[in-house]
Amino acid sequence: GAGLDLDTFTGLVSTGIETLDNKWVGYGHSLTEIPMNANAQNSYIMWGGDITDLTGKETCLVNFKKLKEDYSVLDNITVRMAGVWYSSKASGNIDVEITTYQGGSMTKSGKEILNNNGTIVQQLNFSKNIALQGWKPSIDQVNHIGYINYSQNLSAGEVVITY
Repeated sequence: GAGLDLDTFTGLVSTGIETLDNKWVGYGHSLTEIPMNANAQNSYIMWGGDITDLTGKETCLVNFKKLKEDYSVLDNITVRMAGVWYSSKASGNIDVEITTYQGGSMTKSGKEILNNNGTIVQQLNFSKNIALQGWKPSIDQVNHIGYINYSQNLSAGEVVITY
């Protein structure tokens, strides 16, 4: 009852690295993973794919482990999450789930991103209303969901959902 075909905008902001900042994964963007053509283990951010039905869920992977390996100078990493209804909006109410894993390996299977043989460290769930409908090319034209702020030095993160 929330709507039909939610499209996500997920990307890094304020890292100071041009090849990472303000590049969005999700439907209608030129990127499905950063860097392009990387598998789940070697991507910094990966989008699972476009789910267009009423009950589907879209997934994104943020690979903090790979970011730390390749950009050890980064301490604070900020991920911005946003979305818009592509086809039609009903109630607009969505659930956002953020799951962190320790160990294992990440793989993409179809439109899902899965952890194999790892342990769930934490799973957070939030509700959010996405009010806007119609494809938009810019993150400034869609509903802001929130941020994940991660400190590599502390191996700790904070989730900020905006209402």
